[in-house]
Amino acid sequence: MAGTRLARPIVALAAAALVVGSADAPSSVGTKAALPRFGPERVVAQVSRGGFVTQLGVADLNGDGRPDLIATSSEFQTPRTFPVTVLINNGRGRFVDETQSIFSGEVPVVQNARELVVAKFNGDRRPDVFIADHGDDRAPFSGFKNTLILSAPGGKLVDASGNLPPASDFSHSAAAGDVNGDGSVDLYVGNIYGDNRVPPRILLNDGSGHFRVGDGLLPSAQTDLDQNKYTSCLFVDVNADGKLDLVLGGEDITPSSVVLLNDGTGHFHVLPNALPPKPFGPNGITLDILSLELNGDGHPDLLMASTKGDPFYVGRWIQVLINNGNGTFRDETAMRLPQVDNNAAWPIFLEPLGLFGKGIGFGVHLGGSAEAPPFYVSGDDGRFHSAALQVPIGRLWAFLDANHDRRPDLVTVDESSGTVYVALQKTKAAKPKLRKCKKGQRSTKRKPCRR
Repeated sequence: MAGTRLARPIVALAAAALVVGSADAPSSVGTKAALPRFGPERVVAQVSRGGFVTQLGVADLNGDGRPDLIATSSEFQTPRTFPVTVLINNGRGRFVDETQSIFSGEVPVVQNARELVVAKFNGDRRPDVFIADHGDDRAPFSGFKNTLILSAPGGKLVDASGNLPPASDFSHSAAAGDVNGDGSVDLYVGNIYGDNRVPPRILLNDGSGHFRVGDGLLPSAQTDLDQNKYTSCLFVDVNADGKLDLVLGGEDITPSSVVLLNDGTGHFHVLPNALPPKPFGPNGITLDILSLELNGDGHPDLLMASTKGDPFYVGRWIQVLINNGNGTFRDETAMRLPQVDNNAAWPIFLEPLGLFGKGIGFGVHLGGSAEAPPFYVSGDDGRFHSAALQVPIGRLWAFLDANHDRRPDLVTVDESSGTVYVALQKTKAAKPKLRKCKKGQRSTKRKPCRR
C-alpha cells in the first residue's frame, strides 16, 4: 500500500446505514453481494494496553513470507505516547507479540498516529513503515515527530526516525511513491496545522531510507497554510504519462480538492478544474482518497470520502469520480453509489477488497460512532451494492492469510481493549461423488445417483 496502507477503524450492515433514501447515510443499490464466509472468531493476540488502537497495518515485517500486523495506540487530547505493537503471524491462525525482540534498539513511540504507510524505503525488498503523527490535538497544536521504521538484517526492525528531517509537525496524512524517477520511494507528508507552522512537503529518499526536504517541488498555494489545507493525499498516475501525480483532498477552509501533475522530476503543478466540487460543498472535509479502476477503460478512477466541517466531523459521503483519461474527473456518484445529505458517522479510511477476486469493492472505516461500517462491491451494472459481512462494531479490520492456506481471513482489533480476533475463511464443502444410476433407477433426495 508506490506505498500501501492498511489502517488503520463490522456486524452485518446496519439497516439505518443502508436504507435507500435514508436521510442519515449512504444508500445501497440492489441485493447484497456475496463475499467469502468466515468461521467463528477467536482471540489470538493483544495490542499493548493503554489508550485506544488507532492504526492497523499489514506487512511481512520479519521476512518469513507471512503477513504480520503493526498497530498504534493513542489517547485522545493528551500528550501521552505509546509504543507501537508488532504482532508476528505464526502461520497457524495466531499472532505473537514480538515487539521487544524484533526491534534492534528502542521501540518507537507515537503520540497521535494519523496515517500508517507501508512501502519499501531502504532497498532491501522488505517492507518498511512510515507513520504520520500530528501529536496532541489541542491548542497550541505543538505537533509531534513522525516515525520511520526500517527493516534490518536478520528479520529485525529499527527505529530510523532520525533519518527524517527533524520537525515537530502536525501531519494529518501521508502517501508514498517514486516522484522523481530515481527508483526510490519518496513521501508526501500532509501537514495542515501546528504551532510550528511546518508546511506540507515532499521528502526525497536517497535510496537507503534517508530523507531530505524537496524544496520547491510543490506549488506555493498548496504549501501556504493561510491559503489551503489538505486533509488527505494520494499518489496516482492520473493522465497515463507514467509519472506519479498527486491528488489532494481539501479541508473545510479550502474550497476545492486538487490534482497536481508531475513533470517527471518531482515538480508538481495544478491541473485546473480537474475535480468536481467537494461533497457537502466548500464546508466539506475530504478525509481519504482511494484509487480503483471502475469502468474498464484502464484509467484510474477515484473514491473520495468526506465529512462536514459544520457540524464538525458529522456526516459521510463517498464520492465516485471517473477519470476522463486526461487527469480530469467527472462525478458519477448519483449513478454508482446514490447518497443523500446525512448526519452519519464520519469516514476515517477507505480500504479496497481486492483480495477476493469477486469484483471491485471497498470498505469504510468509521469514526466517532457505534454505527456499523459498510462494505460495497460493484455489480455488472456498474453500481456499488452493499456486501454482507458480519463483524462486531468498534473494531479496526484487515483481510490477510492468517493460516497459510492462501485465502484471506478476517482480522479485527477492538479499539478500546486492544484484543485481536481472527475469523478464518470457511472452506466450501466438497460435493459428494454420486454413483451412476442403475438401469431403471431414478435419482431421489434420499437415494441420489447420476445418469
